[in-house]
Amino acid sequence: MRLAHEASGVKRYLPDGWQRIERAAPTTEIAGVDVKAFRGGVYRAQRLIERQSALYLDIVGSYPASVPDVALLRQVGQFLHFFANMSQLVVV
Repeated sequence: MRLAHEASGVKRYLPDGWQRIERAAPTTEIAGVDVKAFRGGVYRAQRLIERQSALYLDIVGSYPASVPDVALLRQVGQFLHFFANMSQLVVV
């Protein structure tokens, strides 16, 4: 899986004229996540969020540009529905 911060993969999703892609500064906390109790701490939690972002961009990038925006959003929403079903969580 490509990492979300790889410029070659991410730039195609950014507006024309976008110049910089930077990694977020390291942090010691993530909103809503008890990183002290999380095995691997904040570093591993950040890597999981990074992988989630890469997966989302991969889903979007799997559709041709000719797919209308509303249809693309519905398709991405369907993938999110599948992910929620794995854990039986309700996405509101």
